[in-house]
Amino acid sequence: KIGRGSLEALSNCCGLRRLDLTCCTNIDDDALMVLSEATFVPGLIALYLAGCSKVTNAGLTWISDGQRTAPGRASLVTLSLKGTQITKTGLVAVRDYFKYSQIKKNNSFFGLWPLSRSSEREFMTEHKKRRNAIEKIQSMCRLRNDRKRVTSMIEKRELHRGVKQLQAVWRGSKARRDFTKLIRAREKRTLMAIRIQCIRRLCVASKVLSKLRVERWRKRAPVAALHIQRCYRGAQGRSHYKVMRERRLIQVAQEEISSVRIQNRFRVFLARSKFHKLFVEKQNWERIQLESTLIISRTFRSFIAKRTYRDLKALHDEFSRMRHYAAITIARAYRNFCFRTFFSRRLGYKKQRQYSATRIQCFFRSIAASRDAKNIREDRTRRKVSESAVVIQTALRRRAALLLSKRLLSKRKLLDCLKAEKAVLIRRWWRGALGRKRARFVKARLVEEIKEQIRMELWAATTISAAWRGKRDRSRVKSIRSDKLCGDAWKELYSEEKSRHFYYNQCTGEVRWSKPQVLLEAEPIPSCSNCEFYAAHVECMICTEFFCGQCWDAVHYGGKRSKHPFRILFDYYGKRIDYGDEFPSSWVIIT
Repeated sequence: KIGRGSLEALSNCCGLRRLDLTCCTNIDDDALMVLSEATFVPGLIALYLAGCSKVTNAGLTWISDGQRTAPGRASLVTLSLKGTQITKTGLVAVRDYFKYSQIKKNNSFFGLWPLSRSSEREFMTEHKKRRNAIEKIQSMCRLRNDRKRVTSMIEKRELHRGVKQLQAVWRGSKARRDFTKLIRAREKRTLMAIRIQCIRRLCVASKVLSKLRVERWRKRAPVAALHIQRCYRGAQGRSHYKVMRERRLIQVAQEEISSVRIQNRFRVFLARSKFHKLFVEKQNWERIQLESTLIISRTFRSFIAKRTYRDLKALHDEFSRMRHYAAITIARAYRNFCFRTFFSRRLGYKKQRQYSATRIQCFFRSIAASRDAKNIREDRTRRKVSESAVVIQTALRRRAALLLSKRLLSKRKLLDCLKAEKAVLIRRWWRGALGRKRARFVKARLVEEIKEQIRMELWAATTISAAWRGKRDRSRVKSIRSDKLCGDAWKELYSEEKSRHFYYNQCTGEVRWSKPQVLLEAEPIPSCSNCEFYAAHVECMICTEFFCGQCWDAVHYGGKRSKHPFRILFDYYGKRIDYGDEFPSSWVIIT
């Protein structure tokens, strides 16, 4: 009956070292999670879960994560998992957390078995860690002392160096000041000499320059007169050209003003006609928009908005296609009209070209205006759709809030019911406590009678068990004596015809090629040929070697060795198996 509650109580036992839960079928992964969260000092070293059929690999993971004394190492040394749902793969996955244990799997045990001298190994590991820590602390102390000593030496040396540098700097600054004074005096004298020389050269140069200017003026005077005459003629020509150009510009401006007035009146006429068309289209569009809004609202209420959107899109595409076709037709007709009037109005080609350019510009402006109107209509449609979506989302949120309030109200009612049930349970517990108090008085009177009866039963059971043990030991001694006599009766001989040994019973005269059961049990248990530590349980026919369960799984796991025939050396009760004369027939081949 041990379950989660019992393990919660055991988790408060801080000094727990070993825990045996064998055949406790109520133990599951949740109960092991409670045990893994507990804190045991110095730690749980042995846990037996044999027969706990509800324990899985998840429970093993919680145990390995919870029971740790250091990062990456668990305190458990012995862990019995026989009869659980834990697989060998799951155990191998957490094997690294158990450094002082090894995986052991045979007919009687499955789980983690401690290594030899595991406590001494753990002590040596802890001792090594502490020694390393002490050595590290000592090295850090030495390093700190050396650093202090080196720092003091460096400070002294830097101080001495600083003093020398200050002295050198002072001497250098004094020498530089003296040298600067000498350089300045020398530069001053040089500057005065240079100024005197410059003044002298300036006087000479001014005289020479005045002579050169007179000679140059004499040479350039005729050329300058010709240049002035050319400039004057050019100025007169430019003024005349300017007057003619201003007259031409005035004439062009008047022509442009008249053409602009004509174009403005024509644009006014086109704009009025366009405005009338746009007004009619606006009224039609408002009517269509109202109908579309009603359609969208109905479709959103009935959750078929996508179908209506596809219909509107198809209508819009058809309208765009027809408008494009009309525009192409108008452009084709206009080009035909221009082509026909080209020959009839050859003399007015220039005016007609301007008129045609104006019409084309108006046409492109109308196309741009229609495109802008289309964008405005699409924006309005998107705005209406988003507003409708917001309304629907608001309704959905309101409905969700109502459902949440109903759920909270039902939870509150359920809580009130639970409070009433708890009050009933408390009253029932109080009545039970009073009943238990009365029962203690009755139990106290019966205790003495029960103790006396138990004392008599123990005396009788002790007497009967002593007689039974004596009889059993006497029969065991007789069987041992008879087996010893039978073992001495067998004799090993050699057959020259078969070239092999055989066994002869001197008492019964029996002859057999295989070793009899008495001699098999008398032989020592063979050890594993691979690890040479554990007792062997399996014999391989091809390898002619003995293996324990773990080494057999490791060596004959895959490849050609997985198909080697083998036989078991011991039966369920631990006795050597006598395979008789038909020895090869007892080999088992794994397929």
